[in-house]
Amino acid sequence: MTDITRRLAADAASLAWRPPGDPDFPPEARDLDCLIFAAVSEVLPERRVVETAHGPAFVDLIWLPDAWLDRPDTLARNGMLAHRIATSRIALDPKGRLARAAGDVTAAMARPEVQSARIAGLLDMGFLTVREVGVTRGFPGLALFWLQIARTACVAAACDALGILCPNVYTRPHAYLAPIEAADPGFADAFGDGLRGDVDPAPLIAAVERLQDEAARACAEPEWFDGMRAATRYEYRYFAARDETAWRMAVVRGLMARGEREAALFALRFWAYALACLPTVTARNREHMDVSYLRPARNVRTDVLAEAPGMLGDLDAVLGNDAGPEAIGPAVARTQDLAARTRALISRHGIVLPDAPPWVPHAAPGVAA
Repeated sequence: MTDITRRLAADAASLAWRPPGDPDFPPEARDLDCLIFAAVSEVLPERRVVETAHGPAFVDLIWLPDAWLDRPDTLARNGMLAHRIATSRIALDPKGRLARAAGDVTAAMARPEVQSARIAGLLDMGFLTVREVGVTRGFPGLALFWLQIARTACVAAACDALGILCPNVYTRPHAYLAPIEAADPGFADAFGDGLRGDVDPAPLIAAVERLQDEAARACAEPEWFDGMRAATRYEYRYFAARDETAWRMAVVRGLMARGEREAALFALRFWAYALACLPTVTARNREHMDVSYLRPARNVRTDVLAEAPGMLGDLDAVLGNDAGPEAIGPAVARTQDLAARTRALISRHGIVLPDAPPWVPHAAPGVAA
């Protein structure tokens, strides 16, 4: 870690890192997560390969505004960021600001009003992704993927209520099901019910690799219009990188070697969707529309067909688009049931949540939800 810190120190005011979550994975499937507080104005993701005395290290960076160190209560309310800070070790902190902020964040996380706000924010991700289902009714595989993200929001909220830190839950939700299951038997089955976790992931690895090849061919990084947010530009480079796809597939192989089929499938589907956003963000940039990378504000399938039609076959295969539209309604209902179950678990632990809107898909005027 010393070599990595030295190479990043020129741009960082403070730096914290989280050790690999799966030390038993092969070296090509391990990485280090780093939080870097620096002179930036928004959250910026980046991946770097850093040469060290022990060979190259794959480092996942999240750049954060240095000013946030003076707002620990705000950080403590910020879902996964709070969890990441609480699980990280400080490597660079010349003025002691990060150590003070980390201590204040950890203390604030346990305050009832802060925890309630943080969990409500996590559940809001579920609400937003169920809404997204209404935009993708013509793409059942993607609709079911959105519902798995919504259920992952339930996993995050349940972990928080149980005092379980889950900094990488949105890429590895299955890793956190066992402790929730111990507190709420049946939760794990409810999480996967109706999301087609019985598919063999092995042939889908090559499909994702072809998606990366086709995206690279069809979607070179655009010349950004001035109004596109920096985070989307950074995410475009992050998700487009061939080395990143290679690393993600190494993780999938590691999960498969341990018999974690459903976790491997989730990782494959997540990455296929992330690659599919390359053509749709390209299209939005051409229209001078500022968008979030992973929620690019239009029907993804339409943009893939227009910008990179060679991706469609493999995208359908990985996301499971052979599921018919009739699969969506029951999966939405089961997701709503899991949300209610999660809120009940949270309530049993004495946490009072604010009222929230129902988790229903977006419906265009005159179209039933």
